[in-house]
Amino acid sequence: STGSSDEAPGPGVGLGKTRSSLIFNALSAVRSDDITSPAELFVQGPLETFSSVIITMNTIFLYLQLQYGGYKIGVEEGFAEDGDWPNMGRSFEIIEHVFNVIFIVELILRLVVLRFKFFWRSRARSLDWHNLFDVVLVFSASLDLYIIQPFTKTEGLNLTVFRPLRFVRLLRALRVLQTFKFLLPLRVLVQTIFASFLALFWSILLLFIVMVMASLFLCQMLSGAIEDTNIDSETRAWMYQHYGTSSRATWTVFELTFSGGW
Repeated sequence: STGSSDEAPGPGVGLGKTRSSLIFNALSAVRSDDITSPAELFVQGPLETFSSVIITMNTIFLYLQLQYGGYKIGVEEGFAEDGDWPNMGRSFEIIEHVFNVIFIVELILRLVVLRFKFFWRSRARSLDWHNLFDVVLVFSASLDLYIIQPFTKTEGLNLTVFRPLRFVRLLRALRVLQTFKFLLPLRVLVQTIFASFLALFWSILLLFIVMVMASLFLCQMLSGAIEDTNIDSETRAWMYQHYGTSSRATWTVFELTFSGGW
C-alpha cells in the first residue's frame, strides 16, 4: 500500500519551498544584518517603521512647504493674488525644525546602537549606502537650518559668500528617495530599471537611427516640391520650414515621434 505519509513530495512542492526560502532569505538580508541584541532589534524593527512614517510625512510637508514658498514668491512678484493661502511661514519653519530634530535623534540612536554596523553590512561585505545617504541628508539639513539660513537673514552681511551653498537646500528633496529603503517592491523595481539601462540605450539609438533615416527621406523627397513654382509660395515656405534642411526635417520627425506636434 502507498500511504500519503510515505509519498515523496512532487517537484512542484520542492520548488515552492525553495522559492519561499529564497524570498525569506532575501527579506532577512534586507531588513536585518546580524542582529545580536534587543537594542539592535528595536532599531531594525519599531524604529525602522517609525522612520518610514516620519519620512512619508516629511515628504508631504516638503511638498506643501515648496507650494507655499512658490505662492509667496508669486505674490511678491505680482504673479499671484494675495489671500489664497493664510500666513503660514512661521508654522512651516517650526515644523521643519521639529522634523530635523527627529531625524537627528534617530541618527544618533542608530549610531549608538549599531556603531560600526551602521556603516558596514557584514552579510553583503559592503558599505551601507542607505545609512551614509541618511548622514548626508541630516548633515545638509542641519547646515542649512542652523548655519546658512541664520546668516543669510543677518542684515549688512555679504550674501555672495553663501551662494555656492545654495545647492545644500536642493538635497532636501532627495529625502523622498529614502522611501525606497522601506518599500522592498519599489526597490526591486528601481533595481530592474537600472539593470535595463543598457538595453534602453540601444533602443534609443535604434529609434534615433530610424528618425534620421526618415528625416533624410523626407528632406530629399520634398526638395523638388520646394523648388516647384507651380505650388503656392505659402505651402512651399511651410515645407521649407519643416523639411527644407536635414536638421529641420530631423526636428520635425522628432516632434511627430514624441510630442504629437505634427
